[in-house]
Amino acid sequence: MINAQPTLFEGYQSPGDVYDESRKDGVHVAREWSRLVSVLKGLGSDELSRRSEQASRRVYENGVTYNVHGDAQNQRPWEIDLVPLLFSNAEWAWLSEALEQRARLLDYIIRDVFGPRTLLKRGLLPPEIIYAHPGFLRPIQGLRPADDRYLDFYGVELARSPNGDWWVMADRTSMAYGAGYALENRLVVSRMLPDTIHELGVQRLAPFFSTLQETLSELSPNDRDNPRIVILSRGPQHPFYFEDAYLARYLGVTLVEGGDLTVRNDRVYLKTLGGLLPVDVIFRRVDDPDCDPLELHEGSSLGITGLTNAVRQGNVAVSNALGCGLAESPVFMAFLPRICEEVFGEPLKLPSIATWWCQHSTTQNYVLDRLQDLVVKPAYRYSGKDEIVVQELSRQAISDLATTIQAHPHQYIAQENVKRSSAPMWQNGEFTPGFVASGDGYQTMPGALVRMASDSGPLELSISAGDSSKDAWICSPSPNRDASLLNAKVTPMKLVRGGTDLPSRDADNLYWLGRQLERADSSARLLRTLIDRIASESTIDVVPEVPLLLNVLVEQEQINVTGSIDELRSQLPSIERALPQLILNSRKPMSLKNSLSQLHRLAGVARHRISSDNWRVINRIDQEFHSLSKTAGVELPDVLLMMDRLIIDLVACGGLAAQGMTHSFVWRFLDIGRRLELSLQIVSLIRKSLLVCVEHETAVLQALLDIRDCKMTYRSRYLASITTAAVLDLLLTDETNPRSLVTQLSALCEHVQALPHSNGDLRGPDKLLAMSLLHWIQMTDVEQLCDASGRTDHAELDKLLAQIELELNTLSRKINRFYFVHASPSHQLAEAKDKRIHAQ
Repeated sequence: MINAQPTLFEGYQSPGDVYDESRKDGVHVAREWSRLVSVLKGLGSDELSRRSEQASRRVYENGVTYNVHGDAQNQRPWEIDLVPLLFSNAEWAWLSEALEQRARLLDYIIRDVFGPRTLLKRGLLPPEIIYAHPGFLRPIQGLRPADDRYLDFYGVELARSPNGDWWVMADRTSMAYGAGYALENRLVVSRMLPDTIHELGVQRLAPFFSTLQETLSELSPNDRDNPRIVILSRGPQHPFYFEDAYLARYLGVTLVEGGDLTVRNDRVYLKTLGGLLPVDVIFRRVDDPDCDPLELHEGSSLGITGLTNAVRQGNVAVSNALGCGLAESPVFMAFLPRICEEVFGEPLKLPSIATWWCQHSTTQNYVLDRLQDLVVKPAYRYSGKDEIVVQELSRQAISDLATTIQAHPHQYIAQENVKRSSAPMWQNGEFTPGFVASGDGYQTMPGALVRMASDSGPLELSISAGDSSKDAWICSPSPNRDASLLNAKVTPMKLVRGGTDLPSRDADNLYWLGRQLERADSSARLLRTLIDRIASESTIDVVPEVPLLLNVLVEQEQINVTGSIDELRSQLPSIERALPQLILNSRKPMSLKNSLSQLHRLAGVARHRISSDNWRVINRIDQEFHSLSKTAGVELPDVLLMMDRLIIDLVACGGLAAQGMTHSFVWRFLDIGRRLELSLQIVSLIRKSLLVCVEHETAVLQALLDIRDCKMTYRSRYLASITTAAVLDLLLTDETNPRSLVTQLSALCEHVQALPHSNGDLRGPDKLLAMSLLHWIQMTDVEQLCDASGRTDHAELDKLLAQIELELNTLSRKINRFYFVHASPSHQLAEAKDKRIHAQ
């Protein structure tokens, strides 16, 4: 131990009533921490604060979040403290050994419960904690994995005792969340402190993820060099969907939901545009009962109908195996020490937090006597759910809880209320004590996700319970070994390009991502043109198109204002004052705010399919817009500046998609959405502006050129002369204009022609419709739509555009029906009253 504390650390005062991670003996700074602070001292306080802000900004830009209460629209940003939690190599080696023993023990229990049940026969487990357990799934009794191992991946939540010993707060045997967040923390911190991480010899996380990838591949029941692996997610509504998408992208596997998979002839298939593709391994992030609505839980919409029998027939591997969630319930903690002694002949190295099952009178009386000092949990629930911190209850609530326990003692366990240990955090330019909530980590990962809180109060067993997080560093004296997620085996592979292995759900999300991208862009351009004219020095007589542009916003249901064009003209002064809030806070479904919210939501759902750069741009757009919408006193110049930045960012999104994505079906569906939406926006804009206006047609034409960003091209061709035919040609039929209607329809036709069709029909209805739309606009003579004086024949033009709009919407419906059909709800086979088995 080193007694001298570096200057940077002198102001740090550890709390006296809890274990402090930086002072193992309670007095002296531990060697690893002393080395860390010595290195950080060279940076200085100001530089460390600057890098801490950069780390927060990096997390902010990457959009690392967790959803609150399962609401994908209610997300909290992920917070990270730049100062890691340090462990010596020796301490971590012992902890890894103890975790491995615990994982083997839990795997044995699960295998025995669903197999010979010797633990029940020997009296090591009471029958009621098995047969009364909702996680005891009778349909999987005797269903053994091919490698005879149930628990492939194990997570644990740890805490320190007051003397520094480790306690297990919760076992994660069903799904172990946290590895993706830990990896993101490591990537962010390593970029901020690259020299520090090398100086301390921090063990890398990459070897663990390489092992994870290899283990998943080895689970494949089919002898394939490159098995198809999918991550079965609970979907965007789940609090930790970010990690599902993150791991899918990092590991190079397909992210799916239950509706993306189907079972045919006892084999699991991925539903893609090109048909059904066999799945070899499912890395599940769905609770056991929800995995199969046919045999396990009828009410589930998250699983795959028939999955259990596909596993039973040995045609697919599931990791962790079905049934693993059983051992996650806290009631098992009370029996682990004795089982370990009896089965392994050795003591349990890593003890659980003190746990009492209330079934027996002795333990029940003990719990009731100390109830106010304990945490009460349902005995048979997944760990971390429905926890009751008794000291936070009222006197009456405590009395009611005691009565409930006495009435149903077997349904409850009680555990000791553990205080958080403390560790240094960097806040406000100095080291301050933070309180370690727990560490989430897999059995062999040389690191952990560490949750931090501002006080030492009761622990909550979920990732989202902490105020912030830390990276965990395992300081090793030996060099780190290199690791790669790329398969090093040299095996012959068939070269492919632009395969059709895109799930229909992903195609659906990408299509609507493209539509919302162009919808937001069109709204922003219309608003910019309107605000620019309102903010000009000219009077309403000189800028007569302002009421008309306002009317377009109203007709497109972007703002909530009522009245005819003349009535809008008379309301202009008050509308101008209210316009910023009308724009920023409109709840209209077609408003700019809603389009940007949907754009961000869809990008989050499809982030495993888009580039990191594109995600960062979309995430920044969402954050900046919503930040401005919450700002008081926003005026039109602020909104105009926002529209300028927004348009540039949206164009960047389109450019990144066009130039940064391979032109596979991923890109095609995104671009189909963009092209179709832009076509509809062009048609709508002309119909709701030019065809509504009888007078001031020249002013409207100039506005149309501004909105569609064609003024420079028009002036280079026709100078200052404005004619309807020339403007319509540029917007509708000019094939050299990348934003004209004919260009969009030409691209649409090409995309639809390239899409696969289930019956192989080269001239399906969607393809014929796209071809007819293109031919129709190509054969349009805009000069014939104007009379001899150059005025528009409103009736003919409206008839043309109305028909195009109708057919575009028809094309959208056909694309949805052909390519985006998802699974219908499944129903469980049940025994009817007449004892005949039927499908409900």
